[in-house]
Amino acid sequence: MDVRSQTYMIALAEQGSLQNAARELGISQPALSAWLNNLEQELDVQLVIRNRSGIILTPAGRLYLEGSRKMIAERDRFYREAKLISTSDQEIIRIGGTPSGGTRIFARMYKHFRNAMPSVTLQFTECYNRDMLELVRKGKIDFGVGSTSDPDFPDLECIIGTRNELILLIPEGFSGYYDPSGLAKDAQFPTVDFEMIRDLPFIMPSEQVSFCEALNRLFEQAGYNPNIIFRSSNTGAIAAMIKAGNGIGVIQRRNFSPLEQIAPYSFDPPFIVNPILAYRKDRVLSKADKELIRFQGEYLKSL
Repeated sequence: MDVRSQTYMIALAEQGSLQNAARELGISQPALSAWLNNLEQELDVQLVIRNRSGIILTPAGRLYLEGSRKMIAERDRFYREAKLISTSDQEIIRIGGTPSGGTRIFARMYKHFRNAMPSVTLQFTECYNRDMLELVRKGKIDFGVGSTSDPDFPDLECIIGTRNELILLIPEGFSGYYDPSGLAKDAQFPTVDFEMIRDLPFIMPSEQVSFCEALNRLFEQAGYNPNIIFRSSNTGAIAAMIKAGNGIGVIQRRNFSPLEQIAPYSFDPPFIVNPILAYRKDRVLSKADKELIRFQGEYLKSL
């Protein structure tokens, strides 16, 4: 099935310029430009507007892009289902997620599918949240498991789990510490005072962590510039560094225990992230896809 034009159009829209799209496709820019000119002449309609910063899709271009994505998804679905009919090969679903939380979720999926749909093979790709979303968009993985503070993506469908509050923890010995041992699980925590913590050493998530960008925005709005002494993409390592008394930092509330000598604080308004299962909106869902979405949706709501 020849979908060259559709593949070129998707690359052009995602990369935003002829030069970047040609590089992504592995062809020359003149070849891509000639393809676009020929296509516009064939359709007798302008698909893109060229300017110094790149290209902008016209309404006709956006319509062609939408059709291209549907055609690619339908082709992939056909190949997948035809392969199942004509051979003994198993259907493969590619899933991406973090080395820590993502692998735990994948292990649950794998066990379920091994029992419920043994003809389906699940594959796992380790990737952090930002990379995971891009791999889903580019069709290099089928589903991504992660979290985000803003699950409204124009090109992705997201199954959203229970909201998780992020809280600030201050270990014993630091300004702002108080005895947390009497706190109930659902207690209301004091609100973060940025002046109180301004000079305290901060254990910060790296940019790969899903809530890092939202945390930076929160600090910027508060006029707070954290005194960062350590960064990590591993949220478990961040929690361990805080609990060992190296500095203050932010973790999910569900990982806090009042038995540990660490004082919790809430942000105002509360700092919330959502666990998600993400896939492309134009994906034609197979029976196995729908079962994965159902299973993971139930699991996310139980977190």
